[in-house]
Amino acid sequence: MSDVTRIAELVQWRRSGAARHIRRASGLNASRIARAIGVAQSAVSQRERALPAPQSPYALRYYRAAAELCFMVSDS
Repeated sequence: MSDVTRIAELVQWRRSGAARHIRRASGLNASRIARAIGVAQSAVSQRERALPAPQSPYALRYYRAAAELCFMVSDS
């Protein structure tokens, strides 16, 4: 999957609220995701509320973290 496709999917997750739902369903808080991708907790919260789109390279880090959580949640 290309980076452009990944970012487009992330934008859809943000708009639908799926990004926050996936994180919460996995039992993780925004602070833990923020530490994992190297941003402030407020940046994760802003992204999940569909505030300004994440910028590369953080957009891809966030996408990868959210995608991993999605797989973890769907396997439960």
